Amino acid sequence: MGMIVSFLQPKDKVPDFIEFTAEDVTNIKRTWVLPHEHPMDVGEKILYKYFETFPVYQEFFEHFKNYPLLTLKGAPGFRTHAGRMIRVFDSNVDVLAEGNIETEMEKIWLPIARSHYRREIPQKAFRDFRTIAVEGLQELCNLTEAECKSYKVFFNNVHHVVFEGLEAVAKLEGHHHHAHNI
Repeated sequence: MGMIVSFLQPKDKVPDFIEFTAEDVTNIKRTWVLPHEHPMDVGEKILYKYFETFPVYQEFFEHFKNYPLLTLKGAPGFRTHAGRMIRVFDSNVDVLAEGNIETEMEKIWLPIARSHYRREIPQKAFRDFRTIAVEGLQELCNLTEAECKSYKVFFNNVHHVVFEGLEAVAKLEGHHHHAHNI
């Protein structure tokens, strides 16, 4: 059977925000060309690989949960959703700057945290997405080790904002432990 996964399990904590270095900003902006120019193609490859690697997460997507994975490849609705997802990251790449840009990132990611809280998406799903996204970007954008490291900082900071947002919504709604079976 599935295990209970909460937004924040005792061993999990909200990662600290890591200030972006000039090198991180340069690495990401320089290598973000393909996702920026082809969000649906890049998004589809990453989201498809995510569902392929972690089939349980497909169940969280109302529009995709009742379809065999193979039928999603090339499907307009799937490509549109995947493209929208990449465009959220794209808007974050647009505001990337050296130092602490947590406030700018909150404007982008807090609405995402709220919508994912309502759908009971566990924190582990975000962590697993990061793994697939970094691997996908590494392959699609031919990232070096240093560039991968910059993307890991980027996703760490996205997680910082999203996980803090999930916790804030949980507190507002009076749920200290929001769980979902997967």
